[in-house]
Amino acid sequence: MNQELNQQIINLLHQGNKIEAVKLAKESLNLGLKEAKDLVDAIESGQYKSELTASAETTSPSGLYSEKFVQQILDLLFKNQKIMAVKLVVETQGLGLREAKDYVDKIEKMI
Repeated sequence: MNQELNQQIINLLHQGNKIEAVKLAKESLNLGLKEAKDLVDAIESGQYKSELTASAETTSPSGLYSEKFVQQILDLLFKNQKIMAVKLVVETQGLGLREAKDYVDKIEKMI
């Protein structure tokens, strides 16, 4: 599943449109109803890792300022997804919430 589709599903879930999210997953990925619902449930519970999160997990804490990781954060910030950027830092770099937010704020100031 590509990052854009993943984000569309997340947006629908945030809007309380779980049925629409399941429909979107079913149609976009050519899944059966159960598979689409399971996927949406996994995304909703945080058990599903998007390609963005999965690729960022290979970045070590010392790679916090690697070009690739900073670009991932910038991409999220350009999409007005600061919370997702902070969450990505917390989940992949082992930082606390405050440290992750400070890190994202520093990158945001570069824009």
